[in-house]
Amino acid sequence: MKNNRKTVGISLIFIIALIATYFIVKPLLNPADNDSDKTISIEIYDVEQSLIYSEKHETNVNTLGLLLDEMNSETEMFSLDGDASSEFGRYLSAIDAIELPANSFWVYESDNNKMCLSEAYCPGIDYLAIEDEDVFVFKVLLP
Repeated sequence: MKNNRKTVGISLIFIIALIATYFIVKPLLNPADNDSDKTISIEIYDVEQSLIYSEKHETNVNTLGLLLDEMNSETEMFSLDGDASSEFGRYLSAIDAIELPANSFWVYESDNNKMCLSEAYCPGIDYLAIEDEDVFVFKVLLP
């Protein structure tokens, strides 16, 4: 009888832990749940590391990729290649037709985005969940 109670107790604790884990991890894995209004700052630095763009954008989209699409609908600024539904999503191939030296490319980072901080790098734009007051910095990575 004691073994049955102990087994049931352990099973209940395990089930509660699984449910709690689900509710903690789900928002991190599914950025579609974060569709509230938010303000996102975008900064762009050119090849000489001069700030050429710094704006705050009001949005309710869930990912950085959707924010860039939204910004492009106002003014074509970002060239994105690839497929948003692929394993890696799209990648940033150009910004505002700025010429890059050979073997260099655009990168982005954030010092306050939760996903970028928890992974120690920012994931692909179509998988990067954004939250209110995030700041993203785009710059050229030279060889």
